[in-house]
Amino acid sequence: MVENKNTHLDEYLIESWKKTQDNGLMVYKEFPEFNCSTTGRKDVNMFAKFCSLQGKVLDIGCGPSIPSYLKDKNIEVGIGIDPLIEVGGDLGKLNFINAVGEFLPFRREFFDFVCFATSFDHVLDHVLVLKESVRVLKSKGIVIFWVGEKPVTRPNILNRYYENLSRATRTIERRIVKKYARPRQGTSDLRAEAQAFKIRSMQIPKGAIDQFHLKHVYYNELNDLCELLEFTKIDEKFSHSSVFVKYKKNN
Repeated sequence: MVENKNTHLDEYLIESWKKTQDNGLMVYKEFPEFNCSTTGRKDVNMFAKFCSLQGKVLDIGCGPSIPSYLKDKNIEVGIGIDPLIEVGGDLGKLNFINAVGEFLPFRREFFDFVCFATSFDHVLDHVLVLKESVRVLKSKGIVIFWVGEKPVTRPNILNRYYENLSRATRTIERRIVKKYARPRQGTSDLRAEAQAFKIRSMQIPKGAIDQFHLKHVYYNELNDLCELLEFTKIDEKFSHSSVFVKYKKNN
């Protein structure tokens, strides 16, 4: 997974990060239809159209399945990396590797595009990942993000409800998850509810903000980070609570 040799990564955070990844893999396996690799999802199709990927493409945090946006015919070579990939695969022009964004196993200036489809929130060290992206991008290469526009807040009454869920309620939820984990075809609402119950039954690792993230990076902070590393923003598209944004490497 992550090695902290010759880096300043916090070992305490590494352990918490690993637990968030384990939680993510569990949900991916039980509810694969809700991840960003799903063909037919409107937001995924919008992201694919926004990306217009071509040439050599690196997808950081692609998940354990094949993202539909990597199936673009204009892609010459597509490589997806993710710590959730259990077995690497070679599918012609698409390759998948168990790796992390902080330590990219690629030579300098190899890729035309690097993309993060909701995955930038899941990395351990955001600055280190961006520096690695700069390293592997060709001159004038493009990095693309799908991130949240801003934090989504619940009404206070809902906050109090979730904060005060009793142990008995959580036990009931776990029973419901088992009952509805794999309902009949066409019961998508039940699947969504089962996923929500599953997530709420998971422990939040120490130092994390939820079951899957150590930190959320929203649009404004992403802009600041990319400007710091001398990326130039060239395009963006707002979609509901999400933003698709492109930056160009300046050299």
